[in-house]
Amino acid sequence: MDKLVKYNQIIYAILGSLGVLLLLFGGINILMEFFPGNRHGGDPNTLVTEEEARALADKDLRKQVISMEGMQDFDTASGIYIIPITHKTLDEFQQRREVDYGLLSMKSGSGKSYYYSRYYNNLVLYDFADRQSYILFNERINIDRFQSIKTANDHLILITGWKEDTNKDGRYDDSDKKALYLYIHSLQELRSIDLQDFKFINFQYLEKADKLVINVIFDINGDGLYDISQDPEILLEYSMEEKVLRKLIEDKQLNKLQHLIDGEVD
Repeated sequence: MDKLVKYNQIIYAILGSLGVLLLLFGGINILMEFFPGNRHGGDPNTLVTEEEARALADKDLRKQVISMEGMQDFDTASGIYIIPITHKTLDEFQQRREVDYGLLSMKSGSGKSYYYSRYYNNLVLYDFADRQSYILFNERINIDRFQSIKTANDHLILITGWKEDTNKDGRYDDSDKKALYLYIHSLQELRSIDLQDFKFINFQYLEKADKLVINVIFDINGDGLYDISQDPEILLEYSMEEKVLRKLIEDKQLNKLQHLIDGEVD
């Protein structure tokens, strides 16, 4: 009798495990239906590389269309707002032409599917006073972050993103070297901040000090990999007046700090 009970327990355990596996596979299939981009190679949310875009253009085709995601505050006293421009990735290639944006929105039964972007491709400043718009970028870029800042005398936008597929994997993402931009509204100027041989990590605007501090990785062994677990991070200050980057702590002090952990105490 005991053997029969144990046998039944084993059978129930096997059937239970099979049931869990079936539910798991069913859940995965449902998720794939809701997120069709998972069936295609790569990340459908990122901007296609310039090489891929040119190859499609040669065939008079496109894979992505621009889209807008509302408005954000900028210089509200003057009635100027930011419109982030993103994109949607089409399920099928489309003939390149001037798009009739009055007909672009999806309708039920249209048979089209779109993959939503979590990146931006441009920023537009819209002035309600004169109903004019100003496009910030005149180049392809995959923007992952932007921040509007009000200083005592100006309005700024700090922007980070990728404009080159530096590791040549066919995508713009965190594995590529990131670019940093600063828009100064009073000058209507978009500056590209040259990070030289550093890799960008983060930025911080210190309002009371009116300073822009940038956190970067230094490739200490020169292998070009910028390993955050091995390569040191340092802080840089960007001078908006001089348009230059400088180390927040000078080399002499950095060397003293290094000597201390090396055991070289004066």
